[in-house]
Amino acid sequence: MDVLLTRYHKIAAPNFFTDLDNRWNEFSLILQKKYDQYIEENVGRKKGITFINSETNEKYFLSISRNSIYECYLYRQHEAEIIIRKAVRKSKNEEQFKIVLKIYILELESIRKDLEKIELPKRLEKFKVWVLREHIFFISRLKQTYLSDINAKELRQPRLKWLGQVNQLGTLFYDLLKGSNGKDESGKQQDFPPLISASIEDLMALIENNFVDKQGKPFSHSFLQDLLSSSKNKLKYKASGEKRILLKYI
Repeated sequence: MDVLLTRYHKIAAPNFFTDLDNRWNEFSLILQKKYDQYIEENVGRKKGITFINSETNEKYFLSISRNSIYECYLYRQHEAEIIIRKAVRKSKNEEQFKIVLKIYILELESIRKDLEKIELPKRLEKFKVWVLREHIFFISRLKQTYLSDINAKELRQPRLKWLGQVNQLGTLFYDLLKGSNGKDESGKQQDFPPLISASIEDLMALIENNFVDKQGKPFSHSFLQDLLSSSKNKLKYKASGEKRILLKYI
């Protein structure tokens, strides 16, 4: 296994809870990343719009917790989950898949034990209880997700063969996730809202596990990431050199 959860391990260290200055600095960086992502996904969705509506912006960021420990933990959990997903996907066979998953589960169980042993000032104890609870939920969710995946593979569920161009498939899922532009029933052009809520990693897993191309070959992980990650104002040209094929909605 190439990558251990080094950064996530540090949630089980006392200074994750006691060093509040570092937590606030980390929290500031997280907010900046969230803001950059928000800009990437929203600016340029409408022709001629190059700024974010201040009211929408305010509502979005007011929904973010102001507690640095909570936000830092959740972001580190998100990073850890991405690492685990990538490692699991690289498994070459069922045996390796199970071994990789087992190693990560054991690692997370070790973190749980370290968390339980931490002694903190009484005023910080509630944060430890919350983080420990979320960590246990995290382990449970991973087991449920990947054990289900193993069962699905053992049942040999067939993959669907996509007969169109791969960019059409990417555009379809991109529009479901980010929203689309098309004509309504009266024929007026308008922006339609997203129809699903998921992460890019979730969509990549969905396509990789359930679709193959015309020749029956699986889609490249890096190609799918490129195809699904570009913002609306960059969707015509991809890092791969391909053009996204726009779908027309009526």
